[in-house]
Amino acid sequence: MSMTDSYRRAARTVWLGVFLAILGCDEGTPGDQTAGSAAPSASVAATGTPKIVAIEPVFEFGSVKLGSSVEHVFKVKNAGDGPLTITRAKGS
Repeated sequence: MSMTDSYRRAARTVWLGVFLAILGCDEGTPGDQTAGSAAPSASVAATGTPKIVAIEPVFEFGSVKLGSSVEHVFKVKNAGDGPLTITRAKGS
């Protein structure tokens, strides 16, 4: 396996770890609100289904020296029609 293949595999592994961490997040408690959203009345249940989508699902780190530290922020958005709450997330 070439060095480039190793870095590509590492980039895919990082993305997979982030994606799985986001999927494993708690859904929060009823009544949790995100900034800028209107508070629903207590008698109205949230409807719709959230759908998390990565803006840039793959990131190539390029050439990285052995032992160097690299990082990248994966931005996500809610493409669904229900509220998406991310309460915890961590990469691997």
